[in-house]
Amino acid sequence: MTDIRKRLNLYVKPLLFLCLAIGLIFNAKIAKAADPAVELVNPKLLATYDGIEIYGEESYSFIQPYEGMMIINLKLVNTTDKYQYLRYDASNDCVAKDKNAKTIVSNIQTPCTHPSPNWFFFQPKEERMMQLALYYQNPQNVNTTVKNAAFSVSVDFTHKDVIEDKYESSESTKHTLTVDFTVTNYAYKTALKGKKMATATVSGYVKDSKGNPIQYATVNVNSGSLEYGGIRTDAKGYFSVKVAPYYSKYRKKWNTYVIEVSADGYQTTNTVITPKKNKTTKKTIKLAKASKKVAYKQTKVVDTNIQVYDLDASADGSVIATVPFHTLLSEDKLKGKTKMVVASKTGKVYFEKELPTETPMVYVSDDGKYIVVVNEYAGSWESNAVIYDINGNELYRTPDKLMRMNPYTGEENMENGQRCWCAVLSNDNKLLVLGSCDGDLWVYDWQNDKKLWSAAPQGQVRTIDFSDDDKYVYVTAGGGYVYCYDAATGKEVWRNFIMAWGTQSIVTSKYFIVTTKADGYSLFVIDRFTGKTVWDYPTITRGCALAVSKDETMLFWGSDNGTAYTPANAAVFDLDTGKLKQVYNVLGDYSAQGAVFSEDGKQILIKSSKGFGIYNVKTGAPVYEKKVVSGDGQNAYSLSFSLYATPDFKYVVAGFNDDPSFRFWGQLYFFKKTK
Repeated sequence: MTDIRKRLNLYVKPLLFLCLAIGLIFNAKIAKAADPAVELVNPKLLATYDGIEIYGEESYSFIQPYEGMMIINLKLVNTTDKYQYLRYDASNDCVAKDKNAKTIVSNIQTPCTHPSPNWFFFQPKEERMMQLALYYQNPQNVNTTVKNAAFSVSVDFTHKDVIEDKYESSESTKHTLTVDFTVTNYAYKTALKGKKMATATVSGYVKDSKGNPIQYATVNVNSGSLEYGGIRTDAKGYFSVKVAPYYSKYRKKWNTYVIEVSADGYQTTNTVITPKKNKTTKKTIKLAKASKKVAYKQTKVVDTNIQVYDLDASADGSVIATVPFHTLLSEDKLKGKTKMVVASKTGKVYFEKELPTETPMVYVSDDGKYIVVVNEYAGSWESNAVIYDINGNELYRTPDKLMRMNPYTGEENMENGQRCWCAVLSNDNKLLVLGSCDGDLWVYDWQNDKKLWSAAPQGQVRTIDFSDDDKYVYVTAGGGYVYCYDAATGKEVWRNFIMAWGTQSIVTSKYFIVTTKADGYSLFVIDRFTGKTVWDYPTITRGCALAVSKDETMLFWGSDNGTAYTPANAAVFDLDTGKLKQVYNVLGDYSAQGAVFSEDGKQILIKSSKGFGIYNVKTGAPVYEKKVVSGDGQNAYSLSFSLYATPDFKYVVAGFNDDPSFRFWGQLYFFKKTK
């Protein structure tokens, strides 16, 4: 199976308890995020409901954009000796107003809970962390500082006794809560007071490979939201520019900048720096001559009807499967257009299978013998996972109604059945693991049609991975936690709170790596044996691409969300230390929907929504770029997180949409390197 797991869904479920979050954090300060599992720094009891205590911090302040979103960690404590279930719903229409009653924040959501579980199971005396966040809308158009902005929100709490009442609701209780906070818009201040804020100097020389100065080279220095461009080197190849540094006390990091240097006849080169207040960062940047031309031939295009949302492949690329998802189309418009396509890297189509509706995932075993797809049925809670062979023969089908499990009593015939979201096989193909939209996990010995165990991670199960030896199952869920289970027994080995639901994950020999939908820290590298966070990085925007080099020294992270608060939207990190090594300008927009390292780790192939390119890992210089999508219409921004490439980059398979008539149409493209 390919390293990259594509489980991203941007708008799946309404933001049911986002406003509750706001209410609970009145006068709350952001908790330390460098270690997501730490206790609150200055905990304050914010609310109590039926023996469940909700804690936050004493005060809250926020600096935009380098803090990302307004983020708060809460701790919920079941102080009773009972198993408890707490459900909450909040109005979805709250806005923030300043002292002049001007609306300053109206686009609010809690990314860690999208899709929201909007409930918690508690064992006696159990504690659970919860992260909540607010988006700050139109930050460039507000005053420099906003003080004491207020939210008011009505929240309905419903308590259910897990054992006695078996989920029959008790009477709900309504609360009206308010939160005050302060926002400082650093980017806005910088725009107004550029020279005053620009207290760091970036300077250096641009030379060729022999050390000769390059005159008239173009130098751009940017941090994502701040950019200093149009700088030209002089006759000595010298450049100098003042920039605005920022040190986040919350993250204990200086904001990152990238020096991008280009000149006619030379390869564009990127250099990552961290400028500091009243300091000078000096760099000598050498440009290599433009590299030999690489060429690809488009060998085939398969019309998939709907955008190729997810793609998976066998280890050698002999079997590749794709499925459509995330079009937001009505069921009548989807009818007859949703299908799974199974082909090879050369473009040979083995079979196509019509699906009941769009589906978020497909899985191919490493040996190419099995293809697993999730079937969902519109308008019902019914769903299943089906295993096919390479000829399209159905080998196994799970029950159409997967029942929700009580994690403490083991009972399953409760409320509605649950819709399956993802399904994978163990590396030896013996175990089938399913995850549901409502936070359930089922493990089957599918060849003997026997369910072995189940669990309740709480929150929609987004990704599932096995360790290489199949001893452990790693799961990300909508409640903001990642879990490690013993694959044989289902026993929980560890859990770690990463503040938001995972969109992609990878297991290496040492680490469990996960990137999240959106929050302050969107990339986590976790010790896969202990569950402790080794390092994390504030990518801030959502992640949708992960890849690890063959020697496990480098980690690629990418987002298709464009540059926002960091230039690292297509970036390589040192896997062990978390040091940002390089960023990549993919077809001009610093975004990525998938990536593959070359066998020797010297080059990386990156896909965007518009095409793909090959880049020098060390310098960021483009070796080859191919724009597949014509024009720059909506079709150039399709959600097609689909890429397969052989390690020598001879074969490339990717999903795009070259039909400008509609954003969500899609095709599967096959390319072969010709020189």
